[in-house]
Amino acid sequence: MRKRIALGSILPSVLLALGGCASDDDFPDSHDALPEPGADVVEDVPVESPETEAADVPFDADGADDAVDEGSTGCPPLTIEEIDLILAEAADRPMAIVTNDNLEGDVFLHGYSLCVDLLDPTIWHLVSRMRRTLARSFGGVGLAAPQVGVHRRILLAQRTDQVGRPIQAFLNPWIVDYSAETTTMTEGCLSVPGESPSVERSLEVSIDYDMEDGTPVTGERVGGAAGSQAAYAARIVQHEHDHLEGILIVDPR
Repeated sequence: MRKRIALGSILPSVLLALGGCASDDDFPDSHDALPEPGADVVEDVPVESPETEAADVPFDADGADDAVDEGSTGCPPLTIEEIDLILAEAADRPMAIVTNDNLEGDVFLHGYSLCVDLLDPTIWHLVSRMRRTLARSFGGVGLAAPQVGVHRRILLAQRTDQVGRPIQAFLNPWIVDYSAETTTMTEGCLSVPGESPSVERSLEVSIDYDMEDGTPVTGERVGGAAGSQAAYAARIVQHEHDHLEGILIVDPR
């Protein structure tokens, strides 16, 4: 059993408003300007709204302890606090970012994320708000639910390996295989302000997940040769997946 972390008293210190979490140097000049393979990975998203700081976010890594019923997929239902945070604003409003520059935020970001019930309409409100948050970034290429205060297995990743480089939502993702071939690049993360460590990652991964229409995907291979946009897509997916496992880019590997 992991210890419950009640963030009600600490959210004002761990959530950043737009402009407070990155300088202009942290991002390309355009939303469409992605770093080329071999350049820094600019990930995650600043947000704009101080009023998003009001909600409380508890964390229980064993989630089902306090659940009255489990969802149709066997996933613990969202807590009241999670629902309040997600529904605090409209679906087209961005959310705020939890950072590790204070003890409470660091502990929260190292928590484990639970699966989600796709039949819960609140999940789609969360996905929409996460997409809006990412859209408000300057070149951000990915976002994970824990970074906006929700310990659930949802991530957004830019598919630089696909035509148009769309932002894809991965619901209940699990990386099930990592290639032995790796490469090392520097990465940035708005949940880890001021740090850009070199991170070794696999060139390819296989991932199981649910699509937004509910279709389950098994063993999708993402990645490619070193220096390719496909390998960059695999790096983004791995970075965001790490957030769901409670792993940050500054953690020992």
